[in-house]
Amino acid sequence: MIYGWAPGDEGWALPNDVGFPLFDDVNNQALHLEIHYNNPYLIEDMKDSSGVRLYYTYAERTHRAGVLAVGDPYLSLYGESIGEGLTQYAFTCPGACTSSLLGKERNGNNQGITVVSEHLHMHKTGARMTSEVIRGDEVFHKAVADVYEFDQQGAFHVPQDFYTVLPGDSFRTTCYYKDGTAFGLSSQKEMCINFVLYYPAKKTADGKSWTCPYNPEDDFGAGCAAELDMNVVGDLGRDFGNSSGKCVKPAIEALTGSETGQLSSATNEKRVTLFFLLLVMFV
Repeated sequence: MIYGWAPGDEGWALPNDVGFPLFDDVNNQALHLEIHYNNPYLIEDMKDSSGVRLYYTYAERTHRAGVLAVGDPYLSLYGESIGEGLTQYAFTCPGACTSSLLGKERNGNNQGITVVSEHLHMHKTGARMTSEVIRGDEVFHKAVADVYEFDQQGAFHVPQDFYTVLPGDSFRTTCYYKDGTAFGLSSQKEMCINFVLYYPAKKTADGKSWTCPYNPEDDFGAGCAAELDMNVVGDLGRDFGNSSGKCVKPAIEALTGSETGQLSSATNEKRVTLFFLLLVMFV
């Protein structure tokens, strides 16, 4: 995966020394664009001009970027009902997932990854979302969307500095819903995914992109089908005001030289909405 767009996303640029490789080997020779529409009223004969604009360079960057998905990226809870009121779902993936890909046996002394950005994703009934990196018994890093509104921030870009994930770090992704329906693919259903943009990119032994998903049927040998906590909560546990005190303007104008994508336009039809766009290298 190179890029995933959702409502509210204005595009982004990678650091000058980071990029996604394009057409670099025989198994990486095409781009696959996937567009999801939300048309609950089944309106016919609608037209759309949505798309993606990529800026690239022939000079390879120092670091190759990757996207790590944590939470429930495979939608293992598909069809499961979400309770009324405020409901909290916590997806936990233990340290074995990071140890399996970042350990010394595979990486020598270069064992960590650098996280560039995080994009928190839910749908219409999502109210708050957090994603934590736990080192030892303490929360080392916490990405937070205290107020989540799908139509404005369908993939909430967390304002934060770069940080490092090390072997043995675990993940806990928590989503709060208000009067949810069920987990599923449409905008009226729910998801809970954190898309983590990082470098250098890591792949599994069979060449697949690294991921740490909740998956009760296959834990990929890393124990990622560890815990799923479902609790009805009395409040959202919001904690306003604890920021760095800095307001950072998103880098959305000059993307020249970065191997990344920017959404160029979206549908003008208010009743038929574009709710997710995915761009991946085709293998």
